[in-house]
Amino acid sequence: MKHTKVQYSRLQRTSSLLLVVSALAFACGSAHAQSTGYTGIYGGGPMYKHVASNISEIENSGFTEVIVWSVEVNSAGDLNLNGEFPLTSGGSYVGNNTWPSFAADLVTMKQGTPKRITLSIGSSNVGDFQDIKALVNAQGTGSSSILYKDFQALKAALPSVDAIDFDDENSYDSASTVAFAVMLGNLGYHVTISPYTNASYWTSVVSQINSQLPGTVDGVHLQAYSGGAGNSPCSGWSFGSVPVYPGLWDSDDTPPQMQSQMSSWHSQCAITGGFLWLYDDIVGKTYNGGNETAAYASAINNGVGGGTTTSGVYGIYSDGTAFTTGGLDGNGYAYSANLLGSSKTWNGNTFSFGAANTANALSGSTITLTQGQYSELSMLATGLNGSQAAQTFMVNYTDGTSTVISQSLSDWFSPQSYPGESDAVTMAYRDTSSGGTDNRTFYLYGYAFLIDSTKTVKNVVLPNNRNVAVLSYTLGNPTINASPVSLASSFNRTAIYNDGATFSSTGGVDNVGDAYSAQLLGSSLEFNDVLYHFGSANATNDVSTSGQTITLPSGQFSGLQFLAAAMNGSQTSQTFTVTYTDGTKSTFTQSISDWFSPQSYAGELQAAKLPYRDTYSGGRDSRTFYLYNYKFSLNNAKTVKSIQLPNNTNVQIMAMTLVQ
Repeated sequence: MKHTKVQYSRLQRTSSLLLVVSALAFACGSAHAQSTGYTGIYGGGPMYKHVASNISEIENSGFTEVIVWSVEVNSAGDLNLNGEFPLTSGGSYVGNNTWPSFAADLVTMKQGTPKRITLSIGSSNVGDFQDIKALVNAQGTGSSSILYKDFQALKAALPSVDAIDFDDENSYDSASTVAFAVMLGNLGYHVTISPYTNASYWTSVVSQINSQLPGTVDGVHLQAYSGGAGNSPCSGWSFGSVPVYPGLWDSDDTPPQMQSQMSSWHSQCAITGGFLWLYDDIVGKTYNGGNETAAYASAINNGVGGGTTTSGVYGIYSDGTAFTTGGLDGNGYAYSANLLGSSKTWNGNTFSFGAANTANALSGSTITLTQGQYSELSMLATGLNGSQAAQTFMVNYTDGTSTVISQSLSDWFSPQSYPGESDAVTMAYRDTSSGGTDNRTFYLYGYAFLIDSTKTVKNVVLPNNRNVAVLSYTLGNPTINASPVSLASSFNRTAIYNDGATFSSTGGVDNVGDAYSAQLLGSSLEFNDVLYHFGSANATNDVSTSGQTITLPSGQFSGLQFLAAAMNGSQTSQTFTVTYTDGTKSTFTQSISDWFSPQSYAGELQAAKLPYRDTYSGGRDSRTFYLYNYKFSLNNAKTVKSIQLPNNTNVQIMAMTLVQ
């Protein structure tokens, strides 16, 4: 049940074999807007305790619905948020006695991306809907009833509140629930429901409510995590014309994983919205150098297919041209065609720009890619109206799979030097809508994303954010000085299984019947600009270290990187020794975290955060597990020969590569 109380350097490249160059002028005409529902975020105290940074974070998050949880209803009908914020007493609003800024904070949130404020009633705790049932049975729902007075007072004091969410997880009384919802509808509220089970009950209740007062229930927040894990908006949860918005939990899914699941549901049954549980977990946190709340909003928005523009953006103008299109940033500014020219070269690739004074940039759209097999997608792009952290780009392949990339983009006036970002073009001014120039320095940034060269690309979905603009892209197969290390001959343990597979209770990655999920890891993982390939699922695909020596590809390299984890507790001070062809050695000491309990050791990064592991019986252990990344600096004046691994079978290595 739902509700119980590094910075790194880009790999150097040699000359690129460029296969495709595309100017966005050709793509703009095929960008289509899609209707979207609400993308919501549930939250408790951080949303109502008047913390300015929290209000700003939500205001600028990209979420379109704020769901404040959880309103408790006591036997007298009084309303209270989480037992610490009395809202009403005896039919009067008393919230100003505790957090008097709550009403104003809701208004502030709605000045940003949120367009709907919802208050959620109930949880898995018994009481709220039992009290509502008793009150409805005793007093009805007329204007003299306490429930009517309370929610009328709430409406007057908090006019920004648009809807009331029903999170009844134990009462399930149809008659009182329908009567209560119709009362709320007559007071001017919309109603949503937040089920995790009992689909037949909820479909009947929604039908009855909307039959009595059409349009009252206008959304379903379907829990697809915790007690609702396994729920799908595409199966068993049909409410006719009422849209179903599935929700996932940040404790289970990273932003890329969440986007992938939302995208899958969107492809299956055209969902137009979704939600995140729970803001309290991630308030103020960062993800890949950006804001984590914004990263989840971007992931859900992209996953449900919500483009924010219907066509291209007029981002490049000839000097001296007056315009009324809003320009690149929507505020009357644009790049200068005189400075950009018709093309620019960055990172060995030539990027063509669309014609000046036309729709020549894209934002929030899907770009159809020239089909083929490529190892890299490069873009010239920028953030607008402030830097845009942790934006999600999704490359889709013709086989239905995808690569999800999280990238932060600097504002075109203030470069932040985010990982994976380069200053591709520096310009002495930008054009203004009056035909003049703003004579400060502005930038266009370059990004290169590694993609799966074994698959045929189909399209790339841009972030659902009008403040991210892409001006050009290329697809290619550059030669990157990275050499995978083959571990196949040394694989001695099966660490990765397909979900549902059964195996020995003394097998798996930990030798006690647990394994990584092939469905979560995929066949490859991109991390810090290195693409790691895993061994085949259900076969030996992991090196359990016991002092063995691995032969390395001959060459001169600056670093050795690998994906690994410890089992049965963290394993400290493990020794790795690289031998060069001249007989000298480099020795490294590295502590490695247990796959369940990251310790953030020096030199350790979380390469994958996984919402479950597979068990030998074919089931899942639905806690969070990790795979880590490590990098050792080598003497690049010498030729590598081999690496000796630690003599500790609780250290597991799953992929390795050498980089220059």
